[in-house]
Amino acid sequence: QQEEITELRRQNALLHLRLAQALQSAQSSREEVSSISSLQHKQAVNTQRNNQHLAETQSELQHVREELEVLSNDVVSMFHNLQHSCTEQLQDVQRKVELVETTNKTNDALLLQINELQAALEQSQSSHLREKSRRRELHNNLVEIRGNIRVHCRLRPCFSSEAVFPDSISSSSDVSEKDVVVYCNDDELISVDSDLKPSKKFEFERVYDQSTNQREIFDELQPILTSFLDGYNACIVAYGQTGSGKTQTMLGNPQDPGIVSNAMNELFRLIEEKPCDSVSLEVSVAEVYNNDIYDLLAEDPKRSKHDIVTTRGSGREVPTLTQINVSCAEDVETLMRIGLNRRAQISTNVHEHSSRSHLIVTVSATVCQQDTRPPSSDSEQRTPRKRPFASSPNLTSDDIINPTSPVAMAATYKTKLQLVDLAGSECVGMSGVTGPALRESSFINRSLSSLADVLASISERRSHIPYRNSKLTHLLQDSIGGDAKMLIILCVSPTRRFITETMQTLQFGSRARQVQRGPPRKRGSSPHTTPRGESP
Repeated sequence: QQEEITELRRQNALLHLRLAQALQSAQSSREEVSSISSLQHKQAVNTQRNNQHLAETQSELQHVREELEVLSNDVVSMFHNLQHSCTEQLQDVQRKVELVETTNKTNDALLLQINELQAALEQSQSSHLREKSRRRELHNNLVEIRGNIRVHCRLRPCFSSEAVFPDSISSSSDVSEKDVVVYCNDDELISVDSDLKPSKKFEFERVYDQSTNQREIFDELQPILTSFLDGYNACIVAYGQTGSGKTQTMLGNPQDPGIVSNAMNELFRLIEEKPCDSVSLEVSVAEVYNNDIYDLLAEDPKRSKHDIVTTRGSGREVPTLTQINVSCAEDVETLMRIGLNRRAQISTNVHEHSSRSHLIVTVSATVCQQDTRPPSSDSEQRTPRKRPFASSPNLTSDDIINPTSPVAMAATYKTKLQLVDLAGSECVGMSGVTGPALRESSFINRSLSSLADVLASISERRSHIPYRNSKLTHLLQDSIGGDAKMLIILCVSPTRRFITETMQTLQFGSRARQVQRGPPRKRGSSPHTTPRGESP
């Protein structure tokens, strides 16, 4: 029994052990079941969420399908509409292409007509220019035969100080359209507008507008220099009120030279083209100041006055003036600088550098024309003859020469070119001058009045011409009433402020055009040389 009890105890212990293991296994199983249950719960929740999300997704998908179907219908409709629109536009483009082709054909025809009309217009313009040139040539020939004084007119640009009606839009000192009353109608006509009367028109041989430069003006005058070297006396005068651009026209500046500088350059160029002739030039620079003549090339110009004498040939000269031989244009520039530094000038209300004297630059040319043609017969060799210009009062019996000698092969003559920059006429009330300047203005206006009186006397063919009323007219007598080719350049302002002075200047030019002095006389020519073109 003890053994059975022991065995039972052992089996009971084993059972307890197995029970403990079973309990432990059951606890572990319960924990696993609990864990599995928790996982199943979570999975069920997730499944429910997924099902809900899937339902929402399916709902959205259905909505998208419906929208897609609507969009598909819209696309189909748009495609049909686009196709229809494209078809209509294509048809419209085709119609426009046809219209463009028709228009191009019409344009080609019009272009052809335009080209034909353009060619006809160019031909007409060319013919017009030729006829105009021919008319001017005939007019100048008539002027040449009559001995008329040729008159050109230059309209200078506006200055801001001349404003009478300031422009409210721009600066108060700018010149407005109301201020401008003088206009260039074409290259021969200039008009002056006035509030009280109709526009007044003046016709001259040439009219230069504000855009005309110095070189273009000189090109119009250049043939006078050819005539000068061919044996004609010549004179170019700048006339106008103070500040109208006379000195700028005649003298210019180093950057934009005037007539004097351009004339000297042209003279030396022409001399180089006369290889068979010997030409020497002498230059004098004088001023007529307060009706007295002063030599601006002298050491002390104001120390002595100079008188005008009448030469054996009834010409007017000032023999005491300094005459300097020049060989190039630079020599003349040097002399001009010396003379201009000594010229009288002051500042007035109208012009900052107002000239108080008449400047006269005289270029004297001595031309020796060579003729190397041998005598044509023995009788000509045996018979002395005179030179072609032997009738000139400047010649003596020494002009009768033997043609077989070397001297007989040369003809010598002298000509004179006067380049005159007149002092400007001025209104004393406008210029504001007093004292000595007032006296200068009086002499200037008096001498210009004398010039107008001389021209009027010549035009009316009076028996007495008052040249001696002024030293200016007396000094220019050979050019004004003699046989020289004379050109007057009128310089005028375009503004209303100076309309009175402008009208006086233009009327002076109109009177000057009426002067008939007879044809100019040529002082010498080579009997076998074709004369060159003369001044227009």
